[in-house]
Amino acid sequence: MQKDKAMAQWCLEEQRRQQQHLATFNNLRPTWKSWVARLLSNLLVVLLLQAMYPEVLSEPVLYVLVILIFAQGFDMHNQHKRINKRIDALYSLLSHKD
Repeated sequence: MQKDKAMAQWCLEEQRRQQQHLATFNNLRPTWKSWVARLLSNLLVVLLLQAMYPEVLSEPVLYVLVILIFAQGFDMHNQHKRINKRIDALYSLLSHKD
């Protein structure tokens, strides 16, 4: 009887872990809101730097290009972190299956 209780408890705990890993995996899925937020933040950075340094208007293409390159690098870094977290969650889901 005690063995059955322990097995049932273990099964419930394993199901809870699986649900938690699945929720983490689904929360890290890319959405259109994150794409819009990245676009708006890049635009905000360009406008902010243009407001702070008016000389950007004399050669806007070069400065805007440099700003966008840095913004893309920052965005790629964040996306890589998010993708790696999602891969870790998927690995946790797959490695605990019997």
